[in-house]
Amino acid sequence: MKKNQLIVIGTVSTVLFLFFILIYRSSDNYNFQSNVQLSIRIQEGVTLPNTYSDSLLDLLDIYESTSTPIAFSQTSLLVYKNDGSSIEIAAPISGMNQLRSIFSSDFYTYAERKEDVLRLKQNSSQYIVNFRNNSNLPAGENAIKISCTLDSATNTHIPVMSIRALKEIVKSRIIASESPITIYFTTEQIEPPVVQDPGDIINNPGQSNGPKEPKGQPENGENKIDEKAKQPEPKISCKEKDVHTDISFEAGLPNVFSWTEQPGYTYNFSLSCTKGDCTTGLSVNESNVVGGSVSVPASYDEATEKKYTATLTIYCNGKQLKKITKVVKLVCA
Repeated sequence: MKKNQLIVIGTVSTVLFLFFILIYRSSDNYNFQSNVQLSIRIQEGVTLPNTYSDSLLDLLDIYESTSTPIAFSQTSLLVYKNDGSSIEIAAPISGMNQLRSIFSSDFYTYAERKEDVLRLKQNSSQYIVNFRNNSNLPAGENAIKISCTLDSATNTHIPVMSIRALKEIVKSRIIASESPITIYFTTEQIEPPVVQDPGDIINNPGQSNGPKEPKGQPENGENKIDEKAKQPEPKISCKEKDVHTDISFEAGLPNVFSWTEQPGYTYNFSLSCTKGDCTTGLSVNESNVVGGSVSVPASYDEATEKKYTATLTIYCNGKQLKKITKVVKLVCA
């Protein structure tokens, strides 16, 4: 009897040991919240520039809150085609991580999810072709609508919002637990969505998202005077010496060009191959960039043994004010 008990105890101990060695993983103050699916629809007749459409893969990511411990959600993309069908793109999960997630979603850790997302983006060429299709489906209710303007030179439609700005809006909706999330590119001229400060949602989950009363004002709303509204609008100086910005470059997956926006100015961005075999190089032209950044994924052929010149053209009241250039070497995806 004692021998059988020892065998049982030994077996149980071995199973528990293997469980902790192979399965258990510490969350390290990262709490998994949810899997979120983003639907991407492109209005029929709208053709996004390849550089921009390829960058849509960057929306597939892990979005973190600013709370402690950190709550995070992982996205997948549902891309609609012109025949009404769709394809789902998600980071591949290894067999062991699938097994771990059966026991607990926290066992499939933040760090391992990040590695899986990076692995997918390193093989982006097999996914980005899916973003070059139009969709004949309507936008859907509460969709994030992004206006696109036709560039007659390239016969493509330039979105008014950068990928980085779009990611901030997606993040705010994920934190607010809004579902479903649909992104719709359209020729309809609409105001860009406003990003709410995520901190308000995280720290006060039950609080109304309506406008807040200004601090220091009486609760009685009658006869309130908005002091800021009384101030005259600041004048925009259309002088080159008043432009205080430069192009910053972060090589990666994708390569990101960014700059500091100034009120009243508009920005056009272009990227052209200027050294090496430019027959296989990239060409990027984006007008009225909002958000102060442009993401540029590059293939091996587009990045290898080439140098590019990035040009930021700054306008004030429709007049070209200044051009800033930067020579860079892209990193391939």
